[in-house]
Amino acid sequence: MAWPNLHACRQIVGNPDATFEDVVRHPEVIACLKRGLEAHNASATGSSMRIARAMLMAEPPSIDGNELTDKGYINQRAGLERRAALVEKLYADKPGEDVIMLQLTVRCVRPGEVQSDATKIRCHGHRFAHPE
Repeated sequence: MAWPNLHACRQIVGNPDATFEDVVRHPEVIACLKRGLEAHNASATGSSMRIARAMLMAEPPSIDGNELTDKGYINQRAGLERRAALVEKLYADKPGEDVIMLQLTVRCVRPGEVQSDATKIRCHGHRFAHPE
C-alpha cells in the first residue's frame, strides 16, 4: 500500500488539478508505478525483497487517525489498523481491481526450464504457488 506523490502524478497525467482519486486510477500512473516496481524486482537480490502486489491509496495519511506524526513520519501500525479493509483487499486470493499485480520470476537452482505465469510456477515438473 502506498500513497502517491500527487504533484508527480499530476505531471504524469498532464492535469494540474487531478485529485488523489483521479491519479490512483489513471492508467498512465499505474503503468509508471508498475514499470518502477518491475525494475526494482529485476534488481532485487532475494525473493523477500521483491514486490508482488501494490495498491495506491486515494486518502492521504491522517494526523487525526494517528497515521502521521507531528514530525511528518508515518505510523505504520496505525495505518495498517486504520486501513485493515485495504490490507484484506491487497492480500485476497482474488484481489480487487485497484490491486496492481506484478509478474514474478523464480530462478531454479538446478539446470532446467522455469515457466511462470500469474498463478503458478513450474520447475522440473514441480508446481509451486505464486510467490506473493
